[in-house]
Amino acid sequence: MLVGAGGDPSRPQTVARGFGLDKNLAWKVSRLVESDNDVEALRFLPGPAGRRMLCEAIGARGTEEARARVEQALSAFDLMVDRHAGDRATLDVLAQCLDPAHVDDEVLQQHRKQAFLGNRATWGAQTSTQIAALIAAPGQTADESLVALELGGLLGFRCIRSDVRWCLLDRSAESNLDEPRREPLVPPPAEMGGAPLLAEFCSQPLPEVESEGTGTNQRYLLRGRDVGLAGQVDCVYGQRATYGPRAAARGLQLRVPVSTPEEDFEFVALLHRDLVHQTEPVLDVVGLLTGAPVGLDLMLPISVDRVEGGLAALRVKRAPMLAGLLRHSIRAEGWNPDDFVAWHFSVPFPPIPSAVRLALRGTGAARD
Repeated sequence: MLVGAGGDPSRPQTVARGFGLDKNLAWKVSRLVESDNDVEALRFLPGPAGRRMLCEAIGARGTEEARARVEQALSAFDLMVDRHAGDRATLDVLAQCLDPAHVDDEVLQQHRKQAFLGNRATWGAQTSTQIAALIAAPGQTADESLVALELGGLLGFRCIRSDVRWCLLDRSAESNLDEPRREPLVPPPAEMGGAPLLAEFCSQPLPEVESEGTGTNQRYLLRGRDVGLAGQVDCVYGQRATYGPRAAARGLQLRVPVSTPEEDFEFVALLHRDLVHQTEPVLDVVGLLTGAPVGLDLMLPISVDRVEGGLAALRVKRAPMLAGLLRHSIRAEGWNPDDFVAWHFSVPFPPIPSAVRLALRGTGAARD
């Protein structure tokens, strides 16, 4: 009908001029007509005001019959929305989930952003970026078949409420030979209750961290000094995991909880070249919401990208300090940064609660 009234959907600007529509509405209508995918087309269907203007424009340039047919089709569409979804926003989500092969990552990211805004208001805290990294290399002794450096932290963490104490890290001391043995990368600052902070990469003065729990289980909690930007901190920690022969036989595995309302999650894996020929990182994200189906697809754009050029070429826009942290940690172990192959993964506005799991294919699979 648009074409019949003299419009050319391949040229939105001419549609805008010829029909007296604003450029944004003309662009939406053109994309709607040109799209060959129903789910994608749904994104471009104008709202009530835009549809009214469109019908008036078609009636003015075409015929009343054409206008009546458009209005009839739109009324049928509204009836379908009321019957099956209740509103347009819900219909958009239903459409995305009904056609996983054509999921629009941008649309789902906007939904996750709305969840982030709600979660920070509910829980009283947020962070700009959560970082996590794994650096793995063969061990040099019989008791160390494999050594892995596990790094993590919250960048731009701030409290929305003054009464918030936020979990930074849960630590357990393993006594099972089938599990790796973990210890802080550097001696913990005395005032941090044993938290394995890397002070050089934390904001100064050091964030306030307190410990709770005893014996083999420790939980380290961030305490906000002030609310908002005045109390914003960067808090980075590091552990050294030693895999004995039995633990290494089960495979290298890392599980990073994602439980903070955050704008971005960044993960980097660095594997020594001697490991790369026999394995590669396998990564997935699992939901931890109580009551949710086990193995539910979170519909995230998961892509673990190999960084050509290794650590020297790694650039993480949301966490520019990450490359320096990795280089520093590798050299502290006496390793050569050029001996490592790098992979990078990120997801904006990750769902909470969830966990990012990484395993090395050929040496074990990710597990809960």
